[in-house]
Order: sequence, then C-alpha cells, then structure tokens
Amino acid sequence: MYEEKKVEVEELQRQDAHLTKLIFAEKKITASKAVHEVWRQPPPNYIKINVDAASSRLLVVAAAVFRDCNGEFKGVAAVKLNQMSPVEVEVQAAKL
Repeated sequence: MYEEKKVEVEELQRQDAHLTKLIFAEKKITASKAVHEVWRQPPPNYIKINVDAASSRLLVVAAAVFRDCNGEFKGVAAVKLNQMSPVEVEVQAAKL
C-alpha cells in the first residue's frame, strides 16, 4: 500500500530502477563507486526491515524493505519527501 493505493511489486521495481538511473546519472556515480553490502538474515520468526534514503537536487525519497528469515520479500514502503537535511531524511526512513 502506498498513499492508500495498492501497488504492484513489479511497478515499484520499475520505478526504483528508473529513479536509481536518474540519481546515478545526476551524481555521475559509476558502479565501481557504488557501495555493495551483504544482506544478513534475521533470526527465525523475525522480519528484518532495511531502510534507506536518497536525495538529489530535485528529489528526496525514503524507503523500507521487509524480508523474513528466509530472505522472502514481505513488503515495501516508500515516501517522497520535501527537501530536508540528510539526518532528517534518514529519520523519516526509519519511521516507515
């Protein structure tokens, strides 16, 4: 659910890929500069929530991804925010 509307996972993935390309292009980031972290599973019967935020001159977005101990996707939340400091954006991401 996003803004009380049902959203398909494939559409979110498409939008994510599009926004990622825009942000990488604007900041002139190459794959070699990108950070690659390994996801670690939570204990059994727990859901892990990974949050992140990104901002550019024109756009600020915070998102959260929910996965179970098997790494199975359980949900996602994302929000477009007004311009604010990086710390404020991370706080908003944690509130998702």
